[in-house]
Amino acid sequence: MNKLKSWLKKASCKHYYTELARWHWCHENGMEPARVEAEYKCSSCGKTVYLHLNGRESHEWAKVMGHHKQYGYLKESADLYERK
Repeated sequence: MNKLKSWLKKASCKHYYTELARWHWCHENGMEPARVEAEYKCSSCGKTVYLHLNGRESHEWAKVMGHHKQYGYLKESADLYERK
């Protein structure tokens, strides 16, 4: 019965309360970054929701977000790169 209740809760959730888990650039066929993929996690049901942005939207979104929760970004390595 508990499994049924949890399944109904996930199925009927509208995912209004999501929080950004991480984001990263997606490269297609070894080209320059083609799009941004953001991963959001719903705080009420726990489901992962993905957002895909292409073209101008992706560059604007990445510019606003900076390195906040960027997947694979390490602050220490960026500091070393800036010092050189």
